[in-house]
Amino acid sequence: MKYVLEELNVKTIRPCNDPLKYTSLRAEPDYSVLGVKLGKAMGAVAKEVKALKQADILAFESSGEATFSGHSLKFNEIKVCVISIFILKRKIWVAVVLE
Repeated sequence: MKYVLEELNVKTIRPCNDPLKYTSLRAEPDYSVLGVKLGKAMGAVAKEVKALKQADILAFESSGEATFSGHSLKFNEIKVCVISIFILKRKIWVAVVLE
């Protein structure tokens, strides 16, 4: 913990039990996988996937499958990105995007 404090140059770190309090989720289609599979329908499917809300993304992660524009997509065909937000010295920094 001391190492993290020194690297971030902060005095304290406050743990949080709610993982989505300081993060948000974003879904992106895996174009390399879906482009061949969907062909011309890729545009409509991509638009629906990008419009997913956090609750929908969490439900998709739980079930591992969802239907977009009549096409059933599996978990490995959609990338879920976690955008972490850190607040340091009253400034908000979007610091990390994990896939």
